[in-house]
Amino acid sequence: MIYTPLLNSSVLALFYYFVIYSFMGWCIESVYATINKREFVNRGFLHGPFCTIYGFGTLSIIILLKPIESNYAFLFIGAVFLTSSLEYITGYILETAFNSTWWDYSDQPYNLHGRICLSFSMIWGLVAMIILKVVHPYIVYIVNSIPPNKGRMIFYITFVYLMIDFIITVIIILKLRSLLTQLNAAYSDLTDKLSDFKLNLGNTKDIFELKLD
Repeated sequence: MIYTPLLNSSVLALFYYFVIYSFMGWCIESVYATINKREFVNRGFLHGPFCTIYGFGTLSIIILLKPIESNYAFLFIGAVFLTSSLEYITGYILETAFNSTWWDYSDQPYNLHGRICLSFSMIWGLVAMIILKVVHPYIVYIVNSIPPNKGRMIFYITFVYLMIDFIITVIIILKLRSLLTQLNAAYSDLTDKLSDFKLNLGNTKDIFELKLD
């Protein structure tokens, strides 16, 4: 294992936590969206079965809130603040960088720019507490059971896969954004030409009526 004194945990273990919770988040999101739309929906930024916001969110909870896990009030408040901040920042970055929206709470009461809302923030706070107090001990046990040599192999394979998936996803989104820009430009040009055609047609009609008079 590779250790870092700063986090008092192994880098490999943190990476495993990230991957496991990203996959669990993808399962929850995809099942929820599939039930709502009655067709399979692949949720998440990446093409593969990972919602990385869940991975980063859970890591931040594990690292930052572990010291106060015995105080349920502070743990809940901290979980709500962390998850809401991460969700808002992630939503802002995705909207700004790719001009696209992956989720929208605009129809929910007490929302902030459609990126976060009070009801879901409270839910994320409760879910974070359940993860830290109930789920995570089992995940720790599973991760600690992975042999070091096989663990490093899994790390490299999964890391390379995630990087390839991320690069491909970004390229596809940028190409799609460029295509949409071209289509919008073509649509605007066509609209202008139709407006000019209607104007010329109207002028021709007026001239023809004058000649008839």
